[in-house]
Amino acid sequence: MEQDVPENILKTIWEKLRKGDIILPPNFPLIPSNSSAAKAIRFALILAVLFREINQRIFQPSYFLSETNNLRETLEHLAVSNGEKEAFCRRVLLSIDSDAEHNALESEIGAIAQKMLSYAGRIFSESQQELFCTKIRQIVQTAAEAWLPIQRSRRKFETDFDESFDPDDSEWDRFPFAGENTTPAAQDLQGLYILNIFPCISSLEDDDYDPLTKIIQLRSSQALYLAAQGEAAQIASCVSARRSSNRPRRQSTAGSNGNHFLGGSSAKV
Repeated sequence: MEQDVPENILKTIWEKLRKGDIILPPNFPLIPSNSSAAKAIRFALILAVLFREINQRIFQPSYFLSETNNLRETLEHLAVSNGEKEAFCRRVLLSIDSDAEHNALESEIGAIAQKMLSYAGRIFSESQQELFCTKIRQIVQTAAEAWLPIQRSRRKFETDFDESFDPDDSEWDRFPFAGENTTPAAQDLQGLYILNIFPCISSLEDDDYDPLTKIIQLRSSQALYLAAQGEAAQIASCVSARRSSNRPRRQSTAGSNGNHFLGGSSAKV
């Protein structure tokens, strides 16, 4: 992620990400640049896309029936009304065919790796793309191993990527950019919520969601985000100035009869 990438490739990647499922603020600084700030922002965004894929494909009650994909919502609703029944149904699903469950998980891991390659693969050379896929598979495998005891627990757990997550509460941590000071800022210096990178994990019992982890957010006050915003504004200003200078000047509309555009006659010398 630290290597320089040609501008045309970055533009193509950003256009694809803008058309994806992730919701970005209107002025999110997706800049075709290789500055430290630009690299940090694209790293955060790629992680946000990856963790949404993990949330959708890995943080499931079962992989055996994952393609029917109302299963997660159905069991979540059941947990609200009858937690014991939900836990029983989940254990039955997981016990039907362990080989099929494992194969379905491997298929989901492969699908995530290919999806991420389709988004970010052009950042890397052909030789690096295989390494990128391997790293993605390792991250997803680690997430699946962490989720396994949650799948088999008698308690019901859910993840939350809610974009309307209250930015003023304390149930969040800032996304830790490399080298950035992670000391919590005063409340008035924390900035606005920009993008959720990693979801909150909560336990669900009797229609009550109890957060167990904090949601990881990119905030508007973070130095690298501010630097990227400044760079984006500078690029936009340069583009605007270039367009203005290239625009042909409008010439006088005086007619051939010597009349001004207001209708008066021009003076003859």
